[in-house]
Amino acid sequence: MTAYSLPGGRIYGGGKWYDRGVFSGKRAMCALTVGGPPSMYSESGLNGSIASILFPINHGMLYFTGFTVIEPFLVHAPARISQEQRVGELARYRARVLSLASAPTIAYARLDDYDENYVLKPSSP
Repeated sequence: MTAYSLPGGRIYGGGKWYDRGVFSGKRAMCALTVGGPPSMYSESGLNGSIASILFPINHGMLYFTGFTVIEPFLVHAPARISQEQRVGELARYRARVLSLASAPTIAYARLDDYDENYVLKPSSP
C-alpha cells in the first residue's frame, strides 16, 4: 500500500488506519444536499439507503484515516422547498455545527474486532 503525505506527516500506512489512524480523536461529518425526498434514499427507495451511498466516504475515507464519523447532515430536495424552509434548514445546520462535539456518530468495528484475515471475529459486534 502506498502512503500519501501532506506537509507535516503521513496520512495512512504503517499501521495508521481506521481506529489507529492519524486523525483518531477527531470528528468529521459529511454535509450535503440530495435531489429527492427521504423516501428515495431509504432501503427500499429508488436510490437505496443514504448510509450505503455514503459508506465509501464515511468508512473508506473518513474512518479509514482515523476520524470518528458523525452522522451526515442532509437536506432533501432543496430546489423544491420554500424560502421559509431554507431558513429552517440553515438554522438546523447551524445547530448541528454548534453541537458537533456531542452529535451522534456512526459505529464501526475496531481493528481489534477482526481476525488476521480481516474478518470480524464471531464475538465482535
